[in-house]
Amino acid sequence: NVGEDGKTHHALFYATAPASWFGFEVVVPSDANQADRALRYAMSRYGNFLLAVGRSKLPIVRKEDGSPYYDSEYRMDCSNADVIREPVDRVVVAMGSVVPLAVEAADSMEGVGVLAVPCPLSLDVEKIEKFLSGKKILVVEDHAWPGLGAILSHKMLTHSIVPKSFKNVYIDEFPVSGNWKDLYEIYGLSVDSIRRELESL
Repeated sequence: NVGEDGKTHHALFYATAPASWFGFEVVVPSDANQADRALRYAMSRYGNFLLAVGRSKLPIVRKEDGSPYYDSEYRMDCSNADVIREPVDRVVVAMGSVVPLAVEAADSMEGVGVLAVPCPLSLDVEKIEKFLSGKKILVVEDHAWPGLGAILSHKMLTHSIVPKSFKNVYIDEFPVSGNWKDLYEIYGLSVDSIRRELESL
């Protein structure tokens, strides 16, 4: 989301390019609080970590009671996904800077859950089955194909996890130059865009 720098600075392959670098873990924080935990997590473990963060100031991801989701009790675990909102029939799956927007869109609707994926290369199968099986799934990402949606669909297919429906919104070209909020609107990643996609499921 460094929109003003133009096409040469849009990193659209930050999750899946490292998948071919054996021994790498990718961590994509959803806000500043999780970025703090992610850095401490990476520094405390042996191995290669790619911490993918943007340049813009992101809103703090909050629980339904308004307190920070990534609070002092939160413990980073790359084998896990974060259930920001419990799903009823529809779920937005997102990572990084899209997560706060997905939460805002979900909070304006009934029965919509949000699953944040901080480590897309290490998706937890049990949590995927528990929260996504039989649901209408919308994956929204500021990433090119293949990205989070491809990783998730592959994981679901190989473990026989069947959704009710599955849609993936991703970037299919190098974006134009502009403010990141404007670009997210153009490329279907804004709060209103996510809401419209959820309504169409």
